[in-house]
Amino acid sequence: MILESMFIQVQPNEGPCVFRFTTLTCDGNKANITTFPRLNPNPSLTGLSIVNTNLTELQFGKVELPHYPSLKFLVLSLNGIHISNLSLVVNNPTIERLHLQGNRLSEIPVDMLEVLLKLKYLDLSNNRIDTIEKYSFRQNQFLELLLLNDNDIQVIHQYAFEGLDKLQYLHLKGNVINEFPFKESNYSFPDLKGMTLSKNNISIIASTSDIFVSCNVLYLNFNRIDYVGNYSLKAFPNISGLFLDHNFIFSLDAFLFGEQPHNLSYLFLSYNSLVELPLSLLRQIPRLKTLSLANNFLTTVPANAFKHNPWLEIIVLRNNHIHSLHSLALVGLSSLNSLDLAYNEITTLQAELFQPVGYFFLRLSGNNLTCDCEIFFLQMWLKKSPFSFDKIECFFFQTGENELISDVPLEDMCVFEEYITTSEGTADVSPTEETDLLNIFIKYGPTIAVLGVFSLFVIFVISAFYRTSD
Repeated sequence: MILESMFIQVQPNEGPCVFRFTTLTCDGNKANITTFPRLNPNPSLTGLSIVNTNLTELQFGKVELPHYPSLKFLVLSLNGIHISNLSLVVNNPTIERLHLQGNRLSEIPVDMLEVLLKLKYLDLSNNRIDTIEKYSFRQNQFLELLLLNDNDIQVIHQYAFEGLDKLQYLHLKGNVINEFPFKESNYSFPDLKGMTLSKNNISIIASTSDIFVSCNVLYLNFNRIDYVGNYSLKAFPNISGLFLDHNFIFSLDAFLFGEQPHNLSYLFLSYNSLVELPLSLLRQIPRLKTLSLANNFLTTVPANAFKHNPWLEIIVLRNNHIHSLHSLALVGLSSLNSLDLAYNEITTLQAELFQPVGYFFLRLSGNNLTCDCEIFFLQMWLKKSPFSFDKIECFFFQTGENELISDVPLEDMCVFEEYITTSEGTADVSPTEETDLLNIFIKYGPTIAVLGVFSLFVIFVISAFYRTSD
């Protein structure tokens, strides 16, 4: 059998090595591997995976693979490899996927990469690489996915990514990069769809030319950014998702992407230091669908805050210090589906607040609402809403405790007070008010009639008593 001829020391499907279809996998976690499997050339082999070993010959570049004309991917993860080993790939230039994650490489294995001209996928994550030298990938023009996350990268030289014209995803998360590595127009990434720079030490973003015209998503969360100025993200003219959460941002300028309105759809700014809504920026991103500003230091939501964002569906404002929302705060939100105001300092809401937007999913738990007639409208709005809600409580003076707003008898407390106030305040009654008054009369008319008859009876008895006494 051709497959069996591959092995000298290890038989297929025995011990740590398993052969399935045209792929050989040897895993040191399943059984101890004491020496690198000696493999004969095989025209059918398309994949080779040798992982979780502690083989000295592999770690220090003393292993040579024979020629496999059909080999497409090579996985050498978690083997403690210290140095680049050209002999692993020199006989197999057909490799398209190379996995070297979880080793101890201190530099980019440029000599190996220069042989792999058809490489599309390269994983160098979880190594000890600290520098990316210029022209490290210049022979890999077909590379689409490059994983460099969780290394010790601090220096990225000019032209380090030169030649990566087909690159679609670049992952640099979890390094110690101090500045945005693409501030100069030294690169062209016409096909790049996403870039991750999370968990670095970046404090300033600066990029002045449109080099990421196809990029859809940018991750800059978990950095040290405190200010995002005009034109800082001009390099991303078509981005739809921007993650800036978990930074120290206290201010964002209006023209992050340039002076023209931008089609950004998703903006994440939670866990920052903002004290007010970035209104000027919101005006520049009218296609926004999701906005997260949780865990900041916001105190108010002003009138017309989202007037220029009719596509906005989800707004997250939880865990701030918001104590008031203007009655016109939600004007313009014709697409609103969810508003999260949980864990703020809100004591009351105005009845006009929800009128422009209709019904939506509302989170209000963890606030300081008071069970009084000012939030009677909220109780009725919640009852009529087709959405489900989390537990919304208010402080009820009659019990001295927080009660579910749905359980407090606000209707009995407030309905007469509301109409008495209305009747005293104005002589004109609208058709709607007439209908409401009629409903009240229908509901409470019999009780009032009985009380009236009883009162007349008492007066009659008293009058008769005095006439008899006379």
